[in-house]
Amino acid sequence: FDFLGEIVTYPNPSSDQITIDFKLTQSADVKFKVHDVAGNLVYRNQLRNVTGHQSSFTWQCQNQIETPVAPGIYIYVLEAKLNSQIIQRSGKIAVYR
Repeated sequence: FDFLGEIVTYPNPSSDQITIDFKLTQSADVKFKVHDVAGNLVYRNQLRNVTGHQSSFTWQCQNQIETPVAPGIYIYVLEAKLNSQIIQRSGKIAVYR
């Protein structure tokens, strides 16, 4: 159970939305989190039973209360869980206005 290949974020940088493409070797629940560079949680979402094939999620460059985030660098974390096994991948996202 793992991520397959690279996680692709596009367009990156972006001003309004960023799509995150990823593949899993098996179906699993996936958490998507975005943190600012200070480590504060800006956004999170839970994706249930994501198939093992090509999957994607679009972040609207907004926080949890749907307010646009400030320009800057953000860290995303994808965390997949299957039974008791958890795997993570992370990367950087740049937002401009």
